Amino acid sequence: MRPTVTKHLVFVAALWLAFLATSRDVESHRAAAAIRGVVVTADEVPSPVARAMVTLSPAKTQGARSTLTDQGGAFSFGDVAAGQYTLSATKAGYLKGDYGAIRPGGAGIPLVVNQTGDLTGLALTLVRGASISGFIHDQRGDPMAGALVTALRWVFGSTPFDRGVRALRAMPGVRQAVSDARGAYRIFDLPPG
Repeated sequence: MRPTVTKHLVFVAALWLAFLATSRDVESHRAAAAIRGVVVTADEVPSPVARAMVTLSPAKTQGARSTLTDQGGAFSFGDVAAGQYTLSATKAGYLKGDYGAIRPGGAGIPLVVNQTGDLTGLALTLVRGASISGFIHDQRGDPMAGALVTALRWVFGSTPFDRGVRALRAMPGVRQAVSDARGAYRIFDLPPG
């Protein structure tokens, strides 16, 4: 080979290696995005929710990540790869909250992470769950142990045949409990309604 051709091949190889190194740096820079926010109550005056479990789930792949909020309700995920994610929070005594959901149990909105920077200032709201408790007795007034109690949710809807009147369409079970030896039951974490 002539020296000029060899010099050109070495130059092209060096450019190719430099390009590969730069593209790896860009990819690693892209993967360094962070997602930060806070979890608060849905009260009239929101307060931070400490030790809530916040989960970041990729839309198309496995590998959800979770973290606990600090005393101020703050959470942070570092080294987040580009892609689409869902973000949710849970804590005992509260209903699951999805980022962007209008109401508890409603669908959230996806987060899109790209190379333009971090997603910060996000807020997840948790609604306190309600409970229903009581006692089950038989006809003689004795406690009924082992009775299955189901909380049903009224769901209304209308069809063209209802002439605009809201009619009961279904009563799906929301939560269940079994009564103890005293006939007592308590159903937790009920959504508003």
